[in-house]
Amino acid sequence: METSQPLDRVLYQSPRMTIANFGVWPGHPCFAKPEPIQNHIVVFPRTCVWIQPEGAEALVADPTIVTLYNRGQRYRRQAIGGEADRCDWFALSPEFLEQPFLRERFGPLDPTAPFKARQTRCHPRVYAAQRRLVRHLETTAAEEIDRERIEQDVSLILTGLGGLAEEESPGHPETWWSHRIKAFVAEHRFDSMSLADIADRLRCSVSFLSKAFKEATGSTVARYRRQLRLGLSLERLQEESAFDLSSLAGELGFCSHSHFTESFRRVFGLAPSEYRKLLAVDAGAFHYDDET
Repeated sequence: METSQPLDRVLYQSPRMTIANFGVWPGHPCFAKPEPIQNHIVVFPRTCVWIQPEGAEALVADPTIVTLYNRGQRYRRQAIGGEADRCDWFALSPEFLEQPFLRERFGPLDPTAPFKARQTRCHPRVYAAQRRLVRHLETTAAEEIDRERIEQDVSLILTGLGGLAEEESPGHPETWWSHRIKAFVAEHRFDSMSLADIADRLRCSVSFLSKAFKEATGSTVARYRRQLRLGLSLERLQEESAFDLSSLAGELGFCSHSHFTESFRRVFGLAPSEYRKLLAVDAGAFHYDDET
């Protein structure tokens, strides 16, 4: 990505919302200290990067969470393993945020600063749904986009998140450790490292590593690494070069084609080949079952 290229690519815009891609490499002048946020936005990270909101502790943004920003918010960014910061973002108008379904799901939202939390967990099937929606916008002519359907799907994706108005409890040691573990695992997510290897590199015990991560994230380190690999597989499946699923499985660190397919189906609810067919047909209706 050249430094002269636009950082944002707007895919959809209406009075109620804007949907866009974002991407910036560590060498870009705006990488470390971006401009203040211009809108209330919900961000779906596609890569792993350190984010430090002004006046708050740093966190690792990755495809397992959604990051939340209020208009005017400032933050700093730090790369993990030299990787670019790439994401999809949804800017939401105050009128959209005041809809009854959001109030019913999350409680009253302050239109001037609706997001009290910095992040919320993102179920893999919610992540896959928004990636599919964005892919549809990327490949469909503006005049052919069904605007009512797009905004309905965005509403359903938001209801699949949960916790948009919840306060956080910063400062817990487990939280600090969980982000440190995330950053290390993200940088080495394709390596065949055991929990003992990871604990040794982070200078802690295996039991502490597992407990701290589980208490802070509700997940295991192994499951987190698998979700990062599978999140990247969604992008690879959009490319023609990903037709050979056996090669893709090896590239992502899975021991076999069958292991990759089984993991993909368990997490996303369908096989990789089925997901590719859906991408080729249409954005489709949003579907989310919390079974993993």
